[in-house]
Amino acid sequence: FPDRFRIGKNSSAPEKAEQGLYPQGAIIKKWNELPDDSGNRSIQHFGGDLWGIAEKADYIASLGADAVYITPIHEAPSYHRYDATDYRSVDKALGGMKAFDAMPEALHARGIHVIMDLVLNHVSSRHPFFVDALASPSSRYRSWFLFNDDGSFSSWWGNPRLPELNLENDDVLKEFVTGEESVLRFWADRGVDCFRLDCANDLGVHISRLVTETAKKINPRIRVTGETFHYGVSGLEGPDSIQSYFFTSSILAMLHGDISPRQFGLNVARAYDEAAPHCGLHASWSMLSSHDFPRPMTTLNGDIAKLRLAILLQFTVPGVPMIYYGDEIGMSGGQDPLNRAPMIWDETRHNTHIREWYSKVAGIRKERREFSRGNFLDLSQWLENGVGGFLRTDPDDPRNYSIVFANPTRSRKKFTVYVPAAHMFSDLELVDLLSGARVRSSCGSIHVDLPAMSGAVYVPDFGCKKGYTFSKRL
Repeated sequence: FPDRFRIGKNSSAPEKAEQGLYPQGAIIKKWNELPDDSGNRSIQHFGGDLWGIAEKADYIASLGADAVYITPIHEAPSYHRYDATDYRSVDKALGGMKAFDAMPEALHARGIHVIMDLVLNHVSSRHPFFVDALASPSSRYRSWFLFNDDGSFSSWWGNPRLPELNLENDDVLKEFVTGEESVLRFWADRGVDCFRLDCANDLGVHISRLVTETAKKINPRIRVTGETFHYGVSGLEGPDSIQSYFFTSSILAMLHGDISPRQFGLNVARAYDEAAPHCGLHASWSMLSSHDFPRPMTTLNGDIAKLRLAILLQFTVPGVPMIYYGDEIGMSGGQDPLNRAPMIWDETRHNTHIREWYSKVAGIRKERREFSRGNFLDLSQWLENGVGGFLRTDPDDPRNYSIVFANPTRSRKKFTVYVPAAHMFSDLELVDLLSGARVRSSCGSIHVDLPAMSGAVYVPDFGCKKGYTFSKRL
């Protein structure tokens, strides 16, 4: 969320803090006030900009991230900028186009891709096209929006400041998507690697597919992901991947005890099975919070053990983990605006234990290929003790597999589970990458001793028997 991440040293913000850092304390700080439609001069800006992101490229890389998702950056009346007035601009408060050009350069130099928020469902009520359309029924832009006979118009969630575009109009599609000088091409040509479609469920599969196909004609390496709060897996017929809060909510609901680990496992298994023809779930976002969703430190009531389990699941279920800035240092924050508080750069206020845990599970995910592209088999349906579990297997080499367990209960669990892994041979030892504990397989089963509120990631040690190789002819 650029306005809240960091004020860059190159910034011209009138109230930039010393050394380019945000002032800590107050959640809301007035800066560069802009009047909204009601004349209320209370729109909140903290002064973060794209310079700040570029200057923190090393910090982002240190998290193991290979992509950065940035919410809208265009000229707009609001600080969140989901109400753009000029799609081919970068808001001056964010540093303008000069800052934008510097940001991908800094990120790309470190192997980090740039994901841009693309809002095609609606524009600002101050957008010149809408202002013209509203002023006259004979305006050439009148059909670009959805006006009713009485002069009223369709808007996102009934918000009159967000009039919806008529995406059935070919001229609208040419302007934003398909034209030789479209908004999509403008940003693809400036180094954007991926587009995140805001309100993808409102756009529908057809428009999402059109954006995806058009983007790949411009640059075959470009990816497109679609935002949806609901299950949304069927939407994979349109974009390459989805950003769904269905999985976010499933993880948190299990840790709250609102659903059983069995239901959590079935939720993921169903999504994996349905998405398999498109292979899009591996590229879909696995997340615990965002600018639209409370931070996990808050939703889990500050319970660090639960948070560790949530992060473990986030990094081991199918999908690409997305860390919302500040979660890695234990920032808290409820619903908007509290979840949009500025990043804390004072390291004395960082929770280093959470940061270290993120680094540990990120390292495991990077080391084990099955977590980024592997098959998923739910084991939770066979466990009746409140423990969740699943098997991840590398489809190109089934010798690479991991067995993940999560015990969200307040009691230690000792149990035997049969695991249908082709290469889990009898007397093969498996080691837990989290604790170092070892178990020995027997006839396709392992006996697990799992402390309360803990997890495990067991992987095979094919060299555990000296003088004998389990996998000599695999």
